[in-house]
Amino acid sequence: MTQQTCFTCCCWIQTRNPSKKRLAVIIEQIRASSLEYGEFSYDLSLYAGVAIGEEREKALLAMQSIEHTYHTDIAFYNHDMHNAVRKKNSIESQMYPALQNKEFKLFLQPKFGMKNEGLVGAEALVRWQNPDGSYRYPNEFIPLFEENGFCLKLDLYMVERACEQIKAWKDAGLTPVPISVNYSKMLFSDLNYPDNLMQILNRYHVSPSLITLEILEGVATDNLELLNHQIEALHALGFRISMDDFGNGYSSLNMLYQLNIDELKLDRGFLRQVSKEDEERRYIILEQIVSFARKLGIATVAEGIETQEDEALIQALKCNFGQGYFYDKPMSAKEFS
Repeated sequence: MTQQTCFTCCCWIQTRNPSKKRLAVIIEQIRASSLEYGEFSYDLSLYAGVAIGEEREKALLAMQSIEHTYHTDIAFYNHDMHNAVRKKNSIESQMYPALQNKEFKLFLQPKFGMKNEGLVGAEALVRWQNPDGSYRYPNEFIPLFEENGFCLKLDLYMVERACEQIKAWKDAGLTPVPISVNYSKMLFSDLNYPDNLMQILNRYHVSPSLITLEILEGVATDNLELLNHQIEALHALGFRISMDDFGNGYSSLNMLYQLNIDELKLDRGFLRQVSKEDEERRYIILEQIVSFARKLGIATVAEGIETQEDEALIQALKCNFGQGYFYDKPMSAKEFS
């Protein structure tokens, strides 16, 4: 019986010639072998981290840099790896205190209707405020949070901040607009997630109809059955579900048929490519996506609207909503109000 169990074994090899070619030969020789233990046979895989001189920690650091990558077997230590680890350790040492101190701030980017409806909603975006008042942007910490699981706590925290803002609007006599918040991949398997959401909403007396949960297109391809089960539970409570960044990966129109979502957000990169004169075929594809979604009763949102030409394009495509710097940049909740 062949097992695919994964484990790590570190060894130290000293050589005067740590060439990539030589290491590749060693790796292939090991991969051609297997480990026998009783009735079980284990396939072996090897990754190599290389550092020059008596630098075992640096070699280990180089190996760890390719731990979660594909098609990469060998990494040579360089100074950038050292800086990356220092940055990672710094962020991880600060993330829990930052959550407790509410250093993660709610920013909102307006969403507008394409039939002169004006402001119809907003997307919640996170910014990490430093003690000096400056901000760290999501690309600086979100990938790490997705890797270490901290995004589970951050997502629920952002739902609470969104509910807090909706309550503030209501208390001020203003009509609240729906807010879209992120729905992380790791939350799919959490059967308590719908209940946890409702506890937050009930605390602030917010209707689920004012919260849209956004899933990424890439996440939806992992386990459609599990995702649909979670979507059904959330729909039953009154939440709306949006698929973000559609067109960024290996999108399939069949996915739209299989998933019971309410809204489809077209990736901004798709729009940038369509705007080029030589992208007529891509325009036709995008036109069909919007048409297909409309027939399924799924609203469409075009992201990354930056120019009047972009707006004219999405109006021609008959998208329902638009979002981007042409209308307004992401802003603090105070500025939005």
